Amino acid sequence: MIQALRQRHRWMTGGMAIIAASGLITGLVSRPLMPTMADLPAPLVQQTRPSVQPALRSGAGLWTGASVETTIFPEEVMLTTIEPLRRPDPLLYYSPNEAAVDAPLPANARLLGAIIDGPDQRFALPANEGWLYIFSLAHGQIVARLALGGT
Repeated sequence: MIQALRQRHRWMTGGMAIIAASGLITGLVSRPLMPTMADLPAPLVQQTRPSVQPALRSGAGLWTGASVETTIFPEEVMLTTIEPLRRPDPLLYYSPNEAAVDAPLPANARLLGAIIDGPDQRFALPANEGWLYIFSLAHGQIVARLALGGT
C-alpha cells in the first residue's frame, strides 16, 4: 500500500511541476512589453528634457544641513548629492513657510520626490519663492533646508 501511495505522489509531483512551469512560461510571454520613451505622454517627456532656461542660482553651499550641488531654474531644481545624505528615506518637499532643521514639516508642505545619492535629479518647482526641505521620512524631521529666491 505504501508503494502505491509513493508512486501516485511521484506522478502528482511531476504533473504539478509541468503545470507550474507551463504557467510560468505563459505568464512571462503574456506580460506587456516595457514602455519606451516614445510611449510616454508628452508632459512626461518634456519633464525629462534638460532645461534650456538660464539658472537663477547654482552652487554647493546653498543648503543648511546638507552637501548638495543645486541648480535652481525658473520652473525646476536640479540636485546632485556631493556626499551621501546618510539619512533614511530622504524626500524633497516645497513649502511657502519657513521651518527649522530638525523640526517637523510645515502643514502645507508639498512632496516633490525622493532623493537618491548620485547623478542629477530634476524636480518641478511649484513656485520660485518659498523653501525647499530635505525630509527624512524614517526620522520624521527636516534634514536640510534651502531658501528659494526672495525669501
